[in-house]
Order: sequence, then structure tokens, then C-alpha cells
Amino acid sequence: MMQPQEQQELIEQPMRSLKHPTRGISSFKGKKTPEVLIDTAISSLKNIISTTTTQCSRSSVKVPSEETAFDACNIGMARNEILSQLKLTGDIFFQEEDYGMALAYYTEQLCLQRCIFPTKLIDNAITMNCIGLTLHRAGMRNKAGEMFQSALQIRLALISQKEEESLQRQAKRRRRDRSTFECNGAGDDSESPCADHPIFPTLLCNMGQLLIGMGRPSEALKAYRLSKCLSDKIIQADYKEHYSSIATILHDIGSALHTKFGLLDEALQVLAEAIDLLDSESAEDDLFLAKCVTSLGRVFYDDGNYNDAIDCFEESLRIQRDVWGKDSPRTVSTLYRIGHILDLVGGQEEALKKLHEALQIIRSSSLSSSRQSLDEALSSQSSHGVSMTSVLKAIGTIYHDMGNSNQAMMAFTEAMVAAGIDQEEGLLSLVEDGDQRTALALYETMANVEALWSETNPPAPAAA
Repeated sequence: MMQPQEQQELIEQPMRSLKHPTRGISSFKGKKTPEVLIDTAISSLKNIISTTTTQCSRSSVKVPSEETAFDACNIGMARNEILSQLKLTGDIFFQEEDYGMALAYYTEQLCLQRCIFPTKLIDNAITMNCIGLTLHRAGMRNKAGEMFQSALQIRLALISQKEEESLQRQAKRRRRDRSTFECNGAGDDSESPCADHPIFPTLLCNMGQLLIGMGRPSEALKAYRLSKCLSDKIIQADYKEHYSSIATILHDIGSALHTKFGLLDEALQVLAEAIDLLDSESAEDDLFLAKCVTSLGRVFYDDGNYNDAIDCFEESLRIQRDVWGKDSPRTVSTLYRIGHILDLVGGQEEALKKLHEALQIIRSSSLSSSRQSLDEALSSQSSHGVSMTSVLKAIGTIYHDMGNSNQAMMAFTEAMVAAGIDQEEGLLSLVEDGDQRTALALYETMANVEALWSETNPPAPAAA
């Protein structure tokens, strides 16, 4: 029989090859697929189950010995490791947008879960959610909807199971007390904690997103609101271990209510609840808190409440700088938003400070990049989608409105360079649809800019 030390070595060996499997899923990009690596680990783990199960079945002792107990422990460990690695591999392929491979691993994970742990219904629902998301990303919306609905049926099964257990308890009490009565105690609640797991509001939220993509907004809104109701139930039950997950769900619901349905008041309420949950948990994930505050700021902005919007974006900027550093390119988007709103409320000087901070970060990031040429770096966007051209156009427009034509001219000219626009294309190539204010500033500045181009780029002397 295999010795315990040898069995433990067999378990740990394939795991050592995956010592840092989550050190940035992006580490697999452009490299050899992890499929062979993880398949080898999974195969080794399955061999452990097969070997130890056979050996345990051959044992004729009624009371397990230390060795057979160790075998049984290893079977459980190996099963969990197989499921863990299947999930990990599926996640990697999902991030790599290889949805066919992700679906294959998630599906095998679900099949094994149902065979190995048939009573772990919550785990099944979580895996089914992964499969549904993958189907949605792969464009198979109808199948994704069917998968989400099947996963939601698990909640009904859990509720029914709890109701049956409650009736059995009541029957026992009647027999014990020789009387009939209705039990309304807390122990006979109609739903179990499992039925209040955050996977179920998550499924409804994902269903809402799916229905939006299918052009069924009224049904989507019902799904989002039902997701909110289930989330409220978890909060009211004081399941604090689920607060972080519920905050994520509430953020997604609030963002959808804002961007997809225009329900600003309802969105404000939901997003504020998400932030309160994170505060109550000491905001372990600071960046997610910043994301929630930013989403709240966007709703305030669209509602015309600019002062509250500025407060939200300033708070988000503070958190981002605490995590990423003051000069991180990831803060450019927030600086740009703050500058834009300050300009709207008449704070041009403060707006210029924020925009120049954003511009300086972009310049520093561009010049320090060793992977791009300067021209490519100047024209590229920051990690959050705000380009140097956009920042310079905003600066130029503010300078123009302040009557500082020289600074406006310099900003617009640099914007042309950043956008790769030459003199022949003209300054007005910077104009975007609907941006009337910038268009006016560009029209009025155009003559001065063209004059500057003539001075800095004199015509070549005529050939002799």
C-alpha cells in the first residue's frame, strides 16, 4: 500500500507546477496555453482518487485504520483540487476570450460537481453562472438564458427543501406535545441561509444584462429589481460575510438603472447602499469603493447636481492615488472629469489645474514608455480612455473662453500634433459631433493657429 508520505508527495507535485497560477491571468497572454499544464495536474489528481478508492475498498476492517483514513482524506483533497483547477483554467480562458475552451472546462467542472458532491447545490449554481456568462460572451444568448434560469431553479429547490424540513419538525413537536399548533418561531423560517446566498441575486443581475442585449428592457428591469429584493433580504438577515458580494451586485444594478433605464433617483439610492455596505466592512477593496463612488458621481452629473458629482470624483481620486500613486496614468480619467465639471460651474482656474495635472501625467507616461515611439505614445490613450488630444482640446477651450488666445492657440496646436493632424487637414479636424463650444473656439482660433504653423513650418525654398 502507498505510504502516506508518498501519497502527499503525489498530491503536491502537480500543484507545484501551478505554484503561481493566479499571478495575473494576463501572464498567459501570448505564451503557451495553460491547457496542457493544468490537464496534467488534473490527470494526476484523478489518478489519486482512482488509486486510493480502490485501496480503501479492498480493506476489510470495519473501523478505518490511520492509513485508510488518510486515503479517504486524500480522495477528498484531490477531488477539491480537480474542481479548483478546472475552475482556474476556465477563468484563464474566459479572460483570454477563448470562450470555447472556457465553456469546456466549466462544463466538466459542473459534471464532476454533480457526480462527486450531489448535495452541494450552491456550488452548482455558481458554476452554472460561469457557464451562462461564457455563453453570453460567445453570443449564444438563448442558451445563456436557459442556463441562468436553470441555476435560479436551485433556489426554489432549496426553499422547498427547507419547507419540508420545517413540516417534519412541526410534526415531531405535535407528537411530542400531543397537541396541534402552528409554529411561527425563527427556527421554522420558510427559507434557509443557502436560499439567501448572493449567487441568486447575481444570476438575476446577469439575466438582466442578457435581456438588455436581447432587446427586452421591460423584462430586464424586472430581473434587476428582483435581484435588488433578494439582495435586501440578505442584508436584512445580517449575513455580513456576503456584504462584499452584495455591494458588487448593487453597483451593477445601480449602474444599469442609470445607463440603461435613466432611473436616476433609483440608481442614486442603490449605489449609495452599495457604498454603505463597503464602509461597514472597512472597505477592504478600496478600488471597488472608488468605482462605486465614481458611478455615483456620474449619476449626480447626469442629474445636474454638479457639486455632489465633484465631491464624488474627488473622493474617488483620493482613493485611486492612495492605491496607485499620485502620478499614475490610471488617475487621468478622474482628473479629466473633475476638470470638466469645474469648468461647467465656473471654476476655470481650478479646472485648468486638474487638466494640466492630467496632461503632465500623460506626458510623463508617454516619455517613459520604452515600447512605443514618441509619436505613437502621444497619440495613444491612457488606460482609462482619455487621450492627450482630449485633454488639450479641453484646455484650449477654457483658455479661449477666458480670452487667453495665445494659450488657446498653443493648446490646440499641440492637440493637432497629438492627434497626428497636419496643416493640410486643418485644425477643424479636431471638431467632434455635438461639441459646439469647442467647435466655436476652434473656428475663432483657426486663423492664429494656421499663422503659427506657417511660422514654424516655412515653405521649402524653390529649386534653382
